[in-house]
Amino acid sequence: MRAPDLRAAGSRLGVVRALLCACLFAVGARAAHLALVDPRGAARGESQIESVVRLPPERGAIEDRNGQPLAVAVKAPSIYASPVEIRDVDATARTLGEILGADPKRVAERLRRGRSFRYVARWVAPAQAAAILERKAAAKASD
Repeated sequence: MRAPDLRAAGSRLGVVRALLCACLFAVGARAAHLALVDPRGAARGESQIESVVRLPPERGAIEDRNGQPLAVAVKAPSIYASPVEIRDVDATARTLGEILGADPKRVAERLRRGRSFRYVARWVAPAQAAAILERKAAAKASD
């Protein structure tokens, strides 16, 4: 009685194999159709493969072996100017001196000394940087 059972099991296994192969062929044919023939499928596939993610560079903290921070990055804006682009150095120096609490003569001297790029003040308060940007002075603020 063992032989007929094995033949029946073998034929059932053959049917299952044939169905699996047919399903695999159908999925492969559909994938090929989408990738090669259908333009929407090719575009969709291209958009899934390529994507641009902009990550701003950020300096990490330096930690000791126990995970305690030894040095951390602190964001502090700086004020800079391009002296060749400033038309009225004295007016710009007065505006910057008023906002930064600095002597306008020293600011004007700094602006006259530089050529293409000059830091006016480093590590200023965020409120001061915002005030300079708000007044649209010839100087700019950076993080």
